[in-house]
Amino acid sequence: MTTTTSQPDLPLGGLPPATRDLLRDAPLQVAVAEVRWARTGHDLDEDRGLELRDAAAGHGLHLAHVEPVQQQQVRVEMSPEGPVTALDPRVAGVRLTTADGLLAVTVFPDSLVVQANAYRRYRDSLAPQIAAAASAVRDVMDPHLVQRVGLRYVNRLAGGDTQGTQAWRGRIEPSFLGPLLHPELGTRVVGLQQQVEMQLEETSGAIIRHGPFRDATAGDGFAYLLDIDVFDTRSARFDLEALAVLAQALNRSALSLFQQIVTREWRDTLGPYTEAAPTVENAGDTDQREEAQ
Repeated sequence: MTTTTSQPDLPLGGLPPATRDLLRDAPLQVAVAEVRWARTGHDLDEDRGLELRDAAAGHGLHLAHVEPVQQQQVRVEMSPEGPVTALDPRVAGVRLTTADGLLAVTVFPDSLVVQANAYRRYRDSLAPQIAAAASAVRDVMDPHLVQRVGLRYVNRLAGGDTQGTQAWRGRIEPSFLGPLLHPELGTRVVGLQQQVEMQLEETSGAIIRHGPFRDATAGDGFAYLLDIDVFDTRSARFDLEALAVLAQALNRSALSLFQQIVTREWRDTLGPYTEAAPTVENAGDTDQREEAQ
């Protein structure tokens, strides 16, 4: 598993390097890492879930609860008569959670998902959890061919005067606001959700879902969703060190995108502060709380 960058602390595809500003009032709601591989073995049952839990504990990740879960894919196939919806067979997996429920690890025969519901910074809240969970999967399931690695950061931007969608002018990069900038129709927009698909490198890309929405928890004002999904689809061997390098590069890519979409002026209202620049010894071990992040 390789990336086209030899420096995991830099974003993919030549994106501008992210500044090292941290945010005390970071808007991140949830951070998710996903690894997909060519399916190995049969469905997972509770016994296999307990094996995974014990293996994770051996790598420093302590998960208290194990429960069975199922997933079913819906496919839309084209036929001469038009689109036809088809359901794939259900696949059984397991979900393992910490005692406080703030971290969930879901494993299927072909995938691993690590979800952090409380996020401080990448090196504390996601990187070691990915490493431990992937190590447990390697020990118990022995996957060989990785097909996709992705990180997703879901941000809810709120605060200040957000009684109308126009409040997000000056807070979000204007080129991302689309219809809100229309001279006649912009003030009439009461909700907007857009999806932007980007190619970063030959096998890596990003999907950004964003827009203002009416938020009852914000006094019926308008919060702003910024959902950043970065991924790489290069096929590679299941290698823990390479996985860590790629995941960190994806993390830096997500942060770069976040900083280019949310204006500096708005980020300055979220309690920014700066840590010392990394040394050779700690390069790549940077705090990324700003990054949805």
